[in-house]
Amino acid sequence: MAGPGGLVSCRIHFSSSWIIHPGLLWHSAGSPRGLVVMLLLAFFLRLSVGIFFSWVLPLHGNDTDVHNAGYIFRDAFTYDNQSWDLAVSGDPLWSVFKRSYGIEEQYGGLTVTLSFIYRYLSPDFHRQWLTILISAIIGAAGVGMAWKAARMVWGEKVGWLVGWIMAPLP
Repeated sequence: MAGPGGLVSCRIHFSSSWIIHPGLLWHSAGSPRGLVVMLLLAFFLRLSVGIFFSWVLPLHGNDTDVHNAGYIFRDAFTYDNQSWDLAVSGDPLWSVFKRSYGIEEQYGGLTVTLSFIYRYLSPDFHRQWLTILISAIIGAAGVGMAWKAARMVWGEKVGWLVGWIMAPLP
């Protein structure tokens, strides 16, 4: 932990462990029941809205490639398809950072993350709901982290207010 960046890397590791195991956030906060309800609400709202639109848009959306594939926005459609193409191509994942590869995403972080997930968790089939699931987990963890940060800085009441405002929002 000595040296510059030791504290930063410790915080990054600690906050990323909440994403990997959300129960750590709950235990570190003293295990309040309201936090469990807040995190579950945030997770299931995000998951159900994502799945709902992926079902409804092909049936009732505009007759475009984006809506027919179950996406609301063109950029999400493009990034996800490019991630899948890279995952099944056999090319190294870091090739996404070469501008000559043709990835539309500005920095490539999302594309390489989704490519990694597709290549190692779903190599046989393009499971679009996998990205919905992962984004719901990360979104719910973000609600918990915002709750904890607001609670530590401004107190208990503001922490709960911030958490409950963020829980139903995308």
